[in-house]
Amino acid sequence: MSRRLCFFVESPFSTRDLARFGIDTLSERFDVVVVDLTPLVDPRFWEERASIQVADSRIVTVASIATLDALLDERSPQVVVLNLGAHRHRHRIHRWARANRSISVEFQLGAMPGDDVPIPATARSRMFLRSPATLIPALRSRWARFRFRHDEPTLFFRGGTKAIAKTSLRGTRVVDVHGLDFDLFHTKAATAPTVRGPFAVYLDQDMGHHSDYAKNGLTPPVDPERFYPALNRFFGHFTAVTGLRVIVAPHPRSSVEALRGRYTTADIVEHPTASLVADSSAVFTHASTAVSFGVIARKPVVIIGTQEMLRSWFGRFIRSYERALGRPCVDIEEPPSSFDLSVDESRYSQYVTSFLSGRPEDPRRLWEIVADEIDSELKS
Repeated sequence: MSRRLCFFVESPFSTRDLARFGIDTLSERFDVVVVDLTPLVDPRFWEERASIQVADSRIVTVASIATLDALLDERSPQVVVLNLGAHRHRHRIHRWARANRSISVEFQLGAMPGDDVPIPATARSRMFLRSPATLIPALRSRWARFRFRHDEPTLFFRGGTKAIAKTSLRGTRVVDVHGLDFDLFHTKAATAPTVRGPFAVYLDQDMGHHSDYAKNGLTPPVDPERFYPALNRFFGHFTAVTGLRVIVAPHPRSSVEALRGRYTTADIVEHPTASLVADSSAVFTHASTAVSFGVIARKPVVIIGTQEMLRSWFGRFIRSYERALGRPCVDIEEPPSSFDLSVDESRYSQYVTSFLSGRPEDPRRLWEIVADEIDSELKS
């Protein structure tokens, strides 16, 4: 009898997602179906992003509770993997798994400094005053996290010792694995360089325009009309001081055409971010998980921001990166006359074990480890 695995997601599944979530690797060991709950969880987001859904026979879309119940009963998976937020649909799947003695799996593979730091009350108040409509989604999210806090998976995979679980995990077996970026770096960084000459790479986060803001009930942490001109002036100053040109690694969800209109002193390069970082001389970040590539490759990381950004809900991440890497945030609106491009080996090593991989010496790929552990759980 085949071993059936349902992988539940709540965002349209792209070609990039097929690779980063190891669907091909898991399919070698299990009969895998990716169940996209986006139309059920967030119909508006589905309307906006459905076009990125990759055509693959292993992906099914669920738009109603009746369809979800029918899929679970018909497929009767021995394993359910939940890449979902806290809400009643996730609770429904957990409840089904317990009733049918199926293995439930959750993970945190992209931990970052600041995940365990609450949004300051002042920043939260400014956000609600600026956009009152965000209050209801924020309250609903907080209530759901409390209401379903006891939905504990059988297995929880964490990519680093600081990975934060959304459940108490009292009855869960916690397994250390590589994080997504740690795994990706070791497969993408070896590709041939495409950028000539020394350069610094800016990890774009689509500041002011990211699709996750509305989805998560957040306001943009910056005013784009002020932020991008300041960023361009800063990049020009950095190049004049160091001689390093600046290139932009686009965020996977950014519109590259839109980005080209925002940057006047840096070039957009559509190439795997891990490869760009591996070939760079320095890395600029606000607070991106992709800074992982810079840490693994032992590149100088320069944390940048604005006072507006630091006062927002996003500021806690920047402050947490400052503490983790031992580097002060550089204000792009008041740039320094020189830049510290050194590397603190001790802090970088600690960052790896805390946020990138709980077993950095394990030669297996991330999803190979996950498949092995699920196999072990099924046998027990």
